[in-house]
Amino acid sequence: MRYPFIGLSLGMSFRSAVKDYKDTLNEYTSSLFSLSISVAVVFSIIILGLSKVIDMKMSTVMIFCCIVQSYMQYVLNAICVKYMMEIKYIERSLLLSLPNLLTAIISIVMIHFLQSKKYWGRIIPYVFIYTIFSIPILLHYFWKGRTFYNWGYWKYALSYSLPLVFHSLSVVILSSSDRIMISNMRNSSEVGIYSLVYNLSMAVTVIQSTLEAIWIPWFTKHMLNNEKVIVNRIVKYYIEVVSILVGGLLMVAPEIIKLISPSTYWDGIKLSIPIILASFIIFLYSISVDLEYYYKSTKFIAVNTAISAFINLVLNYIFIPKYGAEAAAYATVVSYLVSFILHYYRARKIDNELFPISKYIPSIIFVVGVSSISYIFINVCLVRYMFAAIIGIGYLLIVLVTDRRKILNYEK
Repeated sequence: MRYPFIGLSLGMSFRSAVKDYKDTLNEYTSSLFSLSISVAVVFSIIILGLSKVIDMKMSTVMIFCCIVQSYMQYVLNAICVKYMMEIKYIERSLLLSLPNLLTAIISIVMIHFLQSKKYWGRIIPYVFIYTIFSIPILLHYFWKGRTFYNWGYWKYALSYSLPLVFHSLSVVILSSSDRIMISNMRNSSEVGIYSLVYNLSMAVTVIQSTLEAIWIPWFTKHMLNNEKVIVNRIVKYYIEVVSILVGGLLMVAPEIIKLISPSTYWDGIKLSIPIILASFIIFLYSISVDLEYYYKSTKFIAVNTAISAFINLVLNYIFIPKYGAEAAAYATVVSYLVSFILHYYRARKIDNELFPISKYIPSIIFVVGVSSISYIFINVCLVRYMFAAIIGIGYLLIVLVTDRRKILNYEK
């Protein structure tokens, strides 16, 4: 039970509400939270009712704890979206880090001291800490907004966010179906190797999330000012920065895997290249998705992601039985590439002045080239590092020459 279902992804509507309801944002926020509570109550009744009919192998108390934790996590994620759009980086960073840090510390202590049912040592801290952080936020905005029902706000939030529930489902399928199918169609050892390499690619996701927290409010601000020329100019550098970081990760991925895992997992080294490449494609399509969010085209976000998830399932079903984890890795690349094409096509249809393909091509060629070099010399780290040094120095020289020309042009 995750917060996209308990909260219906209502918090994502802040990406547009901060500009559409700029003068009444507190009222919108309090109304949004009252709607989310109503939704959570309905879901809770349904889930608890089903637990009486279907044997879920979980106690009522545990199910209730899961529901509470899911809702409280929804509250924190919703308010983090609001803080991101309001460029409140300190508050957002604290809400993203403190609950997780405190939960981890308390969990370690409780698991150590509990004699039996140690899983409660993980569940209770999650529920307690997330509730401690979320309740004051709810009370604060209920007090400031004092708007518990407004059909206009509710309709706006639901039309924006409901499609994102299906988008979230599709993302879950894209990110986890391969491991489930490898486990069922092959064996658990392949799942372990695949999961280790997949976790390495999370480094790209962390980079993307960090930069997106800066990019999204900046992009929204300049779109509101109709400064599309500036957006197109900066997005090129945005893509370049991520592509260089991804290229660096591709070059050192084999050594990282060897460093963090026993030799029995080293068969997964060859999987690192397609999986990291897939993570880069996720970043590329997120740029188009940001534009779709801006124009409230969330229905197409859901449809495009669902198509990619379906393709991923089909490819996994056909090729995993014969080729195993390697097939899953390349199926992931193909699925995300389809997602990129679909989202890019939709973004250009919405606004053909933004994000011409020329902004993507150099970085795509660069990352594909680095991927090829890494694959060919996967067992020769010296050659990979030599190429990395040449590419890095070459890029710095290009930047220096380009900036020098800009300075000279400015002086003229």
